Amino acid sequence: MQAQVKTTILNIFQVSDALSEAMYYVKRQIEKDKELELFRLITDIYNGVESIEKVLLALGGNLYRRDTALKGKNLKNDLRSIIKGYQEENLGKIKEKISRHLYFDFINWRKEVNDSLKNYLFQSRPRRTPHGKITIGYMDINPKEDIDFKTVSAYIASFHGVDFFHFTYKDIDFKRKKINGFVLHGDSWVRKELDYPDVIFDRLRMRGHQPFQKIYDEFVDIPFTNDRKGGSLSKLEAYDLIASSGCFGEYLIPYHEINDADIIWDYLDRYHKVVVKPLEGSFGSGVIYIGKLQDQYFEIIMGKTRNIASCSELSALFAKIMEASSEFLVQKYVASRTPDGYPFDIRVHTSKNRLGIWSLAGTVVRIGPVNSIVTNVVAGGSTCDLSTFFPRVFDKDKYQEFYERLIMFALLFSTYFESLIGENIDHIGLDLAVDEQMQIYLIEVNVNRVNLFPLFQLHTARHMVQYATYLAEKYLPEK
Repeated sequence: MQAQVKTTILNIFQVSDALSEAMYYVKRQIEKDKELELFRLITDIYNGVESIEKVLLALGGNLYRRDTALKGKNLKNDLRSIIKGYQEENLGKIKEKISRHLYFDFINWRKEVNDSLKNYLFQSRPRRTPHGKITIGYMDINPKEDIDFKTVSAYIASFHGVDFFHFTYKDIDFKRKKINGFVLHGDSWVRKELDYPDVIFDRLRMRGHQPFQKIYDEFVDIPFTNDRKGGSLSKLEAYDLIASSGCFGEYLIPYHEINDADIIWDYLDRYHKVVVKPLEGSFGSGVIYIGKLQDQYFEIIMGKTRNIASCSELSALFAKIMEASSEFLVQKYVASRTPDGYPFDIRVHTSKNRLGIWSLAGTVVRIGPVNSIVTNVVAGGSTCDLSTFFPRVFDKDKYQEFYERLIMFALLFSTYFESLIGENIDHIGLDLAVDEQMQIYLIEVNVNRVNLFPLFQLHTARHMVQYATYLAEKYLPEK
């Protein structure tokens, strides 16, 4: 069985579990006569069911059986009927459908999906490493980079009975098949000559690029936690992948690549407030906010600088954008701000776990300066825990519903987005905006060298060690 297929199947298990938790929450809320608060969650459940069915159909084989399709059809009919009830403001219809049919039909559908997945997944036994102790090699470009994360990872590996070392591409002795890496001795990292590891956590992320490709060729028989070709995925590439897939479109902010200044004017006429951002880049660099004011004047925010511009001055700015060597896109502006005007977004990290399926590694709220458009810490922003931040901006009684919806989206999206890319990845960073109605919007998908936030380095390291161990046990030959 292909590794990618197995990984995708395990991801579906994770999504199925997330949907079950959401359904249980719906059931509890209905019992408390709180059906009015469930519209978005019901919509997300529908999207989750739809995404699972699309992945199963794409995988083919016996994964999407006739009984599964029939029960899926019944479940989606229930969900569509409930969504229509919300649109018609027919609360009686909503409550009856959820109470009498939805939970029962969901349980039947989930059992069919899980049974077919288990039959497919466990038709062959996973292989084990031939020598007792598994060794994880952490490959990076700089031995001093992310040293705290490497140290935490080494401690966690030791706790799980796994050896851990880190190295750079310069430390490989190709002729002798040895690595002059670093092992943790007490509180210090010391040099040591080591055999090739059983599995590699790839923080270098330069697959497919010279002169680094020879490293990946050398380690062709060793499983990597990430098989994607190196390099960032541009904002436009990510948006286009999602838009063309037919799933999660409601989380996309309207966008368009800028190949003519008229496109920006059109977006301003349509939405009145827009952002212009480079296709490549990070840390909010190069982002421009433009808002319509009265009397043909416009507000422009670049970095921490705010200016008022006339039409002619704005046209001159657009001309500079068109002449720039970088490529740009324009988007509708989503007001993700606190009541006192500070911009914020939510970074959600998802990682593969010990079963090879997507799970939550952490969430953090990033808050920018009041006169800024970006939230990055480098640009003068700060960070805050989501549970602490939420009551300051939204109704504290809605936190649990929002949190469950946020996490379910993150896990569903991570699973589906990996299938869109078509390559095994192990870590995703999602940048999300939230408007006044608590609607979640996708700002960016980070899949290359995802920033390791100190707030959840422990959780990320734990996931990394567990997933790497899973890969080593799965792919190395039997004794």
